[in-house]
Amino acid sequence: PEKAAEALSGLEPVRPRVRGRLVAERVSTTDRGRLLNLSLALLPTDAGGTELTYLLDRMLGTSSPAEFALIRDHLTRHGHAAGLTPTLVQQAADPARDPGRRFRAASALAAFDPGHAGWTELARPTVDRLLVQSPGEVPAWAEHLRPLAGSLFQPLADVIADPQGGPTAAKTATDVFFQWAGDPAAFAPLVTMAAPASPTPKPGETIDHLRQRANAAAALVACGRGDAVWPMLRHSPNPTLRSLLVERLAAARTDPALLVSRLKAKPEASVCQALILALGSYPADYPIPDEGLLLTLFEKDPDAGVHGASEWAARKRGRAKELDDATDRLDDVQRDRAETAV
Repeated sequence: PEKAAEALSGLEPVRPRVRGRLVAERVSTTDRGRLLNLSLALLPTDAGGTELTYLLDRMLGTSSPAEFALIRDHLTRHGHAAGLTPTLVQQAADPARDPGRRFRAASALAAFDPGHAGWTELARPTVDRLLVQSPGEVPAWAEHLRPLAGSLFQPLADVIADPQGGPTAAKTATDVFFQWAGDPAAFAPLVTMAAPASPTPKPGETIDHLRQRANAAAALVACGRGDAVWPMLRHSPNPTLRSLLVERLAAARTDPALLVSRLKAKPEASVCQALILALGSYPADYPIPDEGLLLTLFEKDPDAGVHGASEWAARKRGRAKELDDATDRLDDVQRDRAETAV
């Protein structure tokens, strides 16, 4: 697509002279790549609308975000955005149509008419379809939808916080949230759901609601907004929310570097314990930076809870031999102290 865009730009001065050859090639070729390039080249002189119809169908049918962008930008450049908007609105809003075509119609509308009044109804189907794109292509499709970010933050937050949702969809939604959210105000839906100002569960608060809060809080940490969340890891008379958040931080594959960084800041002991338990809950083969910090805390931190949590996490991370060595050193220190006392 990048080479095609460059070639199309260079075609402008000679288009009248080569149009006949382009038409002839357009009729004879069956190669999809050449068909697209020829149709794009013929669009400015497309009096009958043949190329416009073809390109619209091709744009709505492609699974490639790069090809989609090439066609969308060419249609915009040649003044077709406004004329296509009603058709795109109709296709994006029609639940009987193919979900992929609805999604790409919405993606085109993000560029053609981001202020359209119907986005309230289109927002959740658009988010749902975005999250099932090929993982490697989600960022590109999200970039195409960026003009609509203000309308899509809430449905993204709903996916993230869904107590019945899976960690894969939540992580993808969190990644998109982070990709779009340049303004701190964008995190308001997640902050509202997490309610970090009330770390202790209230009487009658259901487990589903607590899961929703933990999911939203883990997403805030993943997006670098953990300062509001860390108090939720303090010990409280009802540890349910704290336990759910510890579990979610690992299940959602929050960047462990964020947890290690907070651990190095030496928070209070109960928060330190929770961070260590979260780190120990990652799969044993999942890379954690400065993992040796667990051994250091086991050997040197005076808090019994931190000591125990560090031992559990280090063993889960496959550091049993180093733990045994550290235990021997601790035994030696205790014997020395006992002998000195005597």
